[in-house]
Amino acid sequence: MPKSAPLVRSSLIAHRGAKAYVPENTLLALEKAAECGAKWVEIDVKLTRDGQPVVIHDDMLDRTTNGRGAVVLHDLDAIRKLDAGGWFAAEFTGLQVPTFEEIVACALRLDLGLQVELKPTIGDDVETAEVVMPILKNLWPADNDQLFVSSFSVRSLTAARRLWADVPL
Repeated sequence: MPKSAPLVRSSLIAHRGAKAYVPENTLLALEKAAECGAKWVEIDVKLTRDGQPVVIHDDMLDRTTNGRGAVVLHDLDAIRKLDAGGWFAAEFTGLQVPTFEEIVACALRLDLGLQVELKPTIGDDVETAEVVMPILKNLWPADNDQLFVSSFSVRSLTAARRLWADVPL
């Protein structure tokens, strides 16, 4: 993937998927974004206590799940048992917080470009990139340039560049 690849070939990036219609950062949010005509989606990746990447925006579980407390204080198994849809509307009760791998597979299946935002918890900037980037590099086809990685953490982006020199940041 060339470093000079254009960041976006579409004027529309569905922020956290089609979050106006369905719960954000869920598989359903990507499916709805594609249905609405989006060509790109932006998702947020955080690590669980056991170092597993999940797709959730907030540091805390409280707003978008029926869980409480920081994502980083819960193991993946516990987070997967939470309801990530009922907060939005009763009809979405039972949706799960998706794993990063599930979201990547879904984006590829739907032919969506993917903006992956690394959302480290304070102090795990490098670890977040070290977990996420090898997964992304392994799953994302080398000939698919519809990908870029972003973060507000310079340390995460520096680590991402070290781990995958050609990925657009």
